[in-house]
Amino acid sequence: MFEDLKLDRQETLINKVLIIDGQAGSGKTLFTQICGSLNRVEHFTYSTEIENICALMYLNKIEKDAATSMLKIQLDQMIYETMMARRLNFRYSDLSSIFKSYKFFKYIRRAFSKGDEIIPDIINKQRPILQILTHNLLPYSEIIFQTLHEKVKFVEVIRHPLYMIIQQTLNQQNFYNNIGKSRQFHLCVEKDKDEFFYWNFDYIDEFKKCSPVERAILEANYFFNLSNSFKSNNKNFSNKIMTIPFEQFVLDPIPILKNLNFFIGSNNSRSTNKVLKKNKI
Repeated sequence: MFEDLKLDRQETLINKVLIIDGQAGSGKTLFTQICGSLNRVEHFTYSTEIENICALMYLNKIEKDAATSMLKIQLDQMIYETMMARRLNFRYSDLSSIFKSYKFFKYIRRAFSKGDEIIPDIINKQRPILQILTHNLLPYSEIIFQTLHEKVKFVEVIRHPLYMIIQQTLNQQNFYNNIGKSRQFHLCVEKDKDEFFYWNFDYIDEFKKCSPVERAILEANYFFNLSNSFKSNNKNFSNKIMTIPFEQFVLDPIPILKNLNFFIGSNNSRSTNKVLKKNKI
């Protein structure tokens, strides 16, 4: 009955999306703080919804028109709710808490300002940049570029693997116990009556035999190669992807920060230097 229906969403609210991506322990959170200090860039938020839509597309478990429509709806809802302070995190200790933003008072004012019908006009006038923090999304992100075109900017943070392996070993120890697994909201696949994250499927037999540190090394290497392969095979997206080496940035931040501003279409605010100083950069 519905086979010939094509899903669509023509009218959208989103102006621009900045995605900060990388492996666990790569230093992504530092860049969300820095980018969040730039003019027009919103405080970052997580979105496993976006990650899972991309995963479903990669696994051929969803049609392209459905994935495109869901991405547009989700991103529009995120910027709409962010501009009314509905989606902001007020939990003080969280990394994504607005208490860690130098734009804190702006977000407090939003919570007590008018919303609803006036928000689309505010978005149109202020042209906010929605900032999302993701994990290992780049290899699965083709549908995002195909959906958003010039509206998306993708920052990939890379780091010396030693520091990432330390964090990722801890993650592997925690992921596969009952409490840890229930707190993960990524798609899983079934293998021999057990569950594994979908990205482990390509090497699942080897993965099952490994210790936590071996799994961390295996997974880190897998994503490193997969990301490089994605960039090599998708040169048409190269002007929308910026790769930042963590160590190079913290030693000499100004040139990279200038390039980052140009890439995003923003500029430093009065709080940008405060963020750099706070993080000893």
